Amino acid sequence: MSHHSLNLYEYYQMLIYYFHGRGDDPGNFKPLPSCYKTFKTDVVIPSTVPVKYQWLLERLSEFEQCHPELIDNIIVQGSYGDFTNTEYSDLDLVVFLNQSVVESRKKRAKFKTILRKKIMPLIYSIDPLQHHGVFLLWPELCKCYLENILPIVVYSHAWAIKQINIRFTCSSKKITPRLPGLLRTIFSEYKRVEISNNFYHIKRFLSHIMMVPCIYFMDRGTYIHKSKSFAPFIRKFQAISQLMSDVSEIRRKWPGAPRTIKMIGLCGFGPRVFRRYFPVFNGAFYHSEEIIEYIHRIDISALLQLDR
Repeated sequence: MSHHSLNLYEYYQMLIYYFHGRGDDPGNFKPLPSCYKTFKTDVVIPSTVPVKYQWLLERLSEFEQCHPELIDNIIVQGSYGDFTNTEYSDLDLVVFLNQSVVESRKKRAKFKTILRKKIMPLIYSIDPLQHHGVFLLWPELCKCYLENILPIVVYSHAWAIKQINIRFTCSSKKITPRLPGLLRTIFSEYKRVEISNNFYHIKRFLSHIMMVPCIYFMDRGTYIHKSKSFAPFIRKFQAISQLMSDVSEIRRKWPGAPRTIKMIGLCGFGPRVFRRYFPVFNGAFYHSEEIIEYIHRIDISALLQLDR
């Protein structure tokens, strides 16, 4: 079954939800030729990493070597991609799927199983609280790419298990702005963390706040790396500088994951039992009175000016 009535971004979101156990299989999809293509750009992603990260390269390589019919490559972006990770950091992976995966229901089901049983346990062993899963690429997506998925600049601060040269043909087609929805989520999460000390909810809340500058510029057609978005955003919105400073300080003080929880994630037992609720389960085992007190003092009212 093909869903040509869906636009590319809608299909991408439905595929992500399906792979992470939050929706139904969206069916097969092959993008139709687009009149919105605006430019092409090549990105070379290297496979060289410092010795400290060699273990991660080897583990990720195992997934591709065991399932070459499904996985063409795996890209590491974010703080593990530019080697600036801290105790707070997520493991941000982009799985480059074989084109046949988006054209075969059977292969999609198989990849979903691999993601749940192998890839997500590795992610949870590094960050037991990760509130998102993997990002995706596949050949036809690169030919009609939307930077709302991930800005291309992200791939310039990344490494892959095999060096890869990706030619992106980008589209300027507009989608619904993301900032209003993100702000609603933040204010909803703020109410939750006021009454809950679960560190999963706290981290999700903080991470969404840190996405505000990048999403603000993205909605306006400026695609900038997340780490580079804070300075120009704060210059434009001085009233929000204190909030960003507070969130940065909490991230700096973030405690390491309890060893028991990391081991449960790595062996796969926890993810198998709790599925997508596993990070919430893990969040109950984190403790830091200093962070709890800091969270209860944080003021997010300055964000209201962005919703006008």
